[in-house]
Amino acid sequence: MIEAWRQCSTDNPPYYLRTDAVLLAEDLCYLPVSFEEYVQSKHFGQANDTKFHLGLIPLPYVGNLETAKIFLLMLNPGFHPGDYFNDITHHQALSLLSQKLACLELIPYHSKSFGISRKAYNKLQSHKLMLAFVHDVLQVQAKAGDICIIVTRKSKVWGLSKDENIIVYEGHEARAAHLTKNTQSLIMKHLYPKVH
Repeated sequence: MIEAWRQCSTDNPPYYLRTDAVLLAEDLCYLPVSFEEYVQSKHFGQANDTKFHLGLIPLPYVGNLETAKIFLLMLNPGFHPGDYFNDITHHQALSLLSQKLACLELIPYHSKSFGISRKAYNKLQSHKLMLAFVHDVLQVQAKAGDICIIVTRKSKVWGLSKDENIIVYEGHEARAAHLTKNTQSLIMKHLYPKVH
C-alpha cells in the first residue's frame, strides 16, 4: 500500500492513485483546484454532495505506520471548502502528527458526505490495498499485542472482529465516532505500556 501511494504524483491535479481511474470514468469526482474555483462551481453549497474532490491531495493515512501503536480506521478524509485554501502536502501533514498515532482512511478521497456505493468503491485499488494492509499487517500486530486498532466507521467493510486489542464501534458509536472510556483505556495501555 505504501509503495503504491509513493507512486501517486502530487505535482498537478487531479490527484488520485492511477489504478483508481474508475473515479473519472464513473463520474464519482470533480476537479476544482483552488478555493476560488470551488466557490464558483455549481457544486458549492450542495448539501448532499458525495463526489470526491481530486483537486485535493488524497489522505490514505496520516501518522507514522512503522512506529504507531494506535490505529484509528476511518472512512474518508471529509471535506470543508477551506480545505482548498489550507491544503498542505502529505509530508507536511505527517510531520505535524505524533509518532504513536495513525489514522487510516478506507477511501482516501475527500468528500463532503460519503455516498459512494459499495459496488463502486470495491472497484478502487486504493480500497483493496488498504484492506489488505489492515488484515495482513495490522491485525496480526494487534493480535500479538503490539498495537491497538479502533474501527470507528464502516466496521463491516473493514471486516475486523473485536479482540483484546481491536475495538469495533457499532450503532451510535460508529455514527458519532467519538473516543469512549473503553478506547481511552486501550489507548493508554499502548501509549504507556509500563504503567499497565
